[in-house]
Parts: sequence; structure tokens; C-alpha cells
Amino acid sequence: MNPFLSIRKMMLLGMCTILLSGCWDRVEVNDLALVVGIAVDKKENGNMGLAVQLMIPQAAGGGDTMGGGGGGGGGAGAKQTYVVAAEGVDVADATRKLQEKIPRRIFWHHNTSLIFGDRLLREGIAGQLDFFDRYYSTRKRTSVFAAKSPASALLQIIPPVGRSSAEVIDDLSKTGVGAEMTVKDVLQMLTSDSHAVILPWIEQSPSVQGDAEKEEPSLRLNGVAVLKKDKIVGRIDDKITRGVLWVRNEIKTVIVTVKPKGNKGDVSVELLKPNTQLVPSVTAGKWKMTVRIKAEGTVIQNTTGLEMENPDINKKLEKDVARDIQHIIMVAMNQVQKGMKADVFGFADAFHRKYPDKWPEVKDRWDEIFPKVEVKVDPRVTIMRPGMNNESPIPEVKKP
Repeated sequence: MNPFLSIRKMMLLGMCTILLSGCWDRVEVNDLALVVGIAVDKKENGNMGLAVQLMIPQAAGGGDTMGGGGGGGGGAGAKQTYVVAAEGVDVADATRKLQEKIPRRIFWHHNTSLIFGDRLLREGIAGQLDFFDRYYSTRKRTSVFAAKSPASALLQIIPPVGRSSAEVIDDLSKTGVGAEMTVKDVLQMLTSDSHAVILPWIEQSPSVQGDAEKEEPSLRLNGVAVLKKDKIVGRIDDKITRGVLWVRNEIKTVIVTVKPKGNKGDVSVELLKPNTQLVPSVTAGKWKMTVRIKAEGTVIQNTTGLEMENPDINKKLEKDVARDIQHIIMVAMNQVQKGMKADVFGFADAFHRKYPDKWPEVKDRWDEIFPKVEVKVDPRVTIMRPGMNNESPIPEVKKP
């Protein structure tokens, strides 16, 4: 055997060993404090309050490793979550002081919910949102919410369903029945032509279990907060929020209940695959927007006794549902466009795309022009299926 070749192989093996990184920088999960929920609020003394809900790995598996702080569910007496708070001149400063209270490294990558209190919303959230955009450990996919101050109180709630309030809040945002906003979405809306934002409003809701003395606090979404240039200008309820979501093409699925004229009872239709298109136009100096909506529906309940298989009844039902959609959107327009004058619908971006030459002339005056934009709503609904049962169980079935 050639000794020279053996030496070369040994040298090559040694060089490969040096290049191996190994596990010198590993971090054990038990050394981390996993953030699953964040609340940010303005304190009365002017400081920024930061509260985080932490998921404790060993506690989640059955052992209690960290005491104090707020609550969270857990089996065998072990807390699965821990709420700790600190305050500073801004979120970054509060984060430093927060770390001084926690014997583990704060790990942000698992966070799902970011809640801003209304006291901060009145002053503007852009400066504090910058931390969650700029800091390398935070996620742009984190869901963002608005709440009554102090927002940290929501993190202390132990919900009847779910391991933690942060988990429940995140799940609520993904049900498809309300608005869903992430850090990335909010940043894009703040820098858009309209500079207007909507944030889902989260609040405590008592859960009655038959005995008023045994009510357990829960959480619910209740409309949205409307922001203009990063400051809150008002709130709208669930029904008007649906009108806003229709225009923004963010309706995933919705149930519309109508009362056909001349009939007792109601018909409920689940609309699937809804699609909204904004069609802007400028004619003789007038700015106009047509909101075109197409949706397919399935009858999911019929208490009228009407035969859904009848084409004439089907057509009338489609018009009734379309009118209901139109009404919801126009109510939203009246309250948000005329009242709050906040373009959360995305009209500015639609006009900018279609009229790039005209837009520079009006972009600085959009706050004046937007409330005067003429809006036409054109919904077209098609009832594709009468439901799983073609026959009505109502004894007296009315003919067209």
C-alpha cells in the first residue's frame, strides 16, 4: 500500500472533521420561554406596556417548572401558560426589561396573536408595530387584533375550550366569519394609497353553562376597529363588518337569511365561492366605483314551505339574497365612507391601478374625494342546490 496515499486520505479526513459544525450552538427547548400571545398598550404614565403569554414546554408535558404570573389551563395542576409583563419607553425597551424577569430566553417564533389596546390605538400604532416588522425573531404572519385597554387582561383569561387564551384568539381569527389581519397585512395597508386599516376586535364574553353563578369567561370577535393613518377613528359591528369584507373580497363563506315576500318563515342560503371585483371609473370629473359580486349558494334551511326546486321560486330567492347583500354593503358604505371617511375598502388602490396618470393629481386630496365617490353595488347570486332534501317538511307547501 502506498504510504503517500494513506497520508493524503488522513489529511482529507482531518479537514472534513474541522469543517463539521456539530451542535455547539444548540438551544434546548427547556431553555426557552415560548411566546404564544402578546399584548401592547399605552400605560397611564406614558410608558409602553408589554405583556406576553408564555407556553412552558415541561409544564405542557406534565411538569410545573415556572411559577408566578397569570393563568392558563393544564392537567394535574400544572400550568401550561404563564403571563408576564414589563414596561419601557417603547416595545424594544420593554422587551429588554421583560427578559430580566424570565430565567429563559424569550423565543418569539411561536407567537400567534398580537393585541393592541385602544389607548394606544388612539395615539397610533405605527411606531410600536415597527418592532414586530424589524426584529428578526418575530413573524409577519402573526394575527393582529384590537381590544379595550388594558389588552393584557385578555391574556389572563382561562378559556373553557383551548389550552390558552392566545390559542383561542388565533383560532377565532381563522374561522372565516370575521376579518383576519396579520402583521404583514397591516403594514401593507398602512403604506397603501388609502392608509386605512381594519383590525378584528377581540373581547371577553361570558359563557353561560346553565347557572349564572358558574359563568366562565370566554373570548369572542365583535366587529372591527377602523384605523385611519394608524389611529382608531371608530368601531363597526359584525353585520357592517360583513359589508366591508364583501367589498374587500375577503368573504370566505357566509349564510344569508331572507324572508320571501308574502310568506311566513325564512330561507337561509350558504354562499360559497363569493367573488368581488372593484370596477373604478372617472366620468366628467366624477369618481365612481362599481362593486360587482358573484356568488353561488345552497339552501341550508327552509321554514317557508316553498318548493326550492321550482325555477320561479328559485329566481325570486336569488333576487332576495342579492338585495340583502346590497343592503349590507350600502349600510357599511354609509357608516364607513360617509361617517368615518376611511378607505378600508381599497378604492384608492383600485383607482391608482386603472388611472396611473390621474392618480398623482388626487392622491394628496384622497381624504376629500373618497367620501364623495359614487358607489354602485351589483350582486349576482345563483342558487345551485336546494340542499340535501328536495322536499319541504312544512305541511302546506305554497305554489308560485
